[in-house]
Amino acid sequence: MTNDLLRQRRNLLIMSIGLLLFDFAHMSVAKVSILGTELLVGDPIILKAFAWGMWAYFLLRYYQYLNAEGGTRLKPAVNSFFRSKAMQYALRATGRTSLLGDFDITKNGIRWSYSIREHGSLPYGPNGEPRQEEKGALPLMRTWWWTLHAYLHLALHTHQVTDHALPFALAVATPLVIVARMIW
Repeated sequence: MTNDLLRQRRNLLIMSIGLLLFDFAHMSVAKVSILGTELLVGDPIILKAFAWGMWAYFLLRYYQYLNAEGGTRLKPAVNSFFRSKAMQYALRATGRTSLLGDFDITKNGIRWSYSIREHGSLPYGPNGEPRQEEKGALPLMRTWWWTLHAYLHLALHTHQVTDHALPFALAVATPLVIVARMIW
C-alpha cells in the first residue's frame, strides 16, 4: 500500500467517523477558532454541507487511489481459495490422488462444474488420440460454503479486508446510517 493510498484512507476514515460522531452525539458548531481568531457560525448547515462535500471528495480520492493500486485484490484471493476447494472435491469425486493434467471450473448460472483433462491442455495427444476428460457438477451448497469460507478466511487471516474493503464499507455506510436515523 502506497503512502498516497494510506493518506486517502486516513482522510476518508476520519471524515466518516467524524460525521457519524457528530450525528450520534447531536453535536453542533457555534464557534470556530482559526489562528486565535474566533469566528461565530451563523448558519451551521453550511458547515454540515461542507463536511459532506469533503466526505464525497475523500471517498472519490480513496476509490481512485485504490483502483490505481489494483483494487482490493479480494476477488482473485477468493477465486484461488475456491478453486483449491473445488479441485480437492473433484479429485476425491474421480478417485484420484493427484492431478496429471489441467483442471478447469466453469459457472453456469448459480451452478459450478469442473473438468479434468489428463496430460496437458490440448484435446489430442502426440499420436492423435483423444485425451481423457472427466466432467462433473460441484454441489451447490458446498460451493456456497466454499465462497463464504473464502471470505471469512480473508477477513480473519489477511490484511486485505481491513486495509481496503472496510474503510470503503464504513464510508458507504455513513450516509446510510445517518439517513436511517432520520427516518426512524
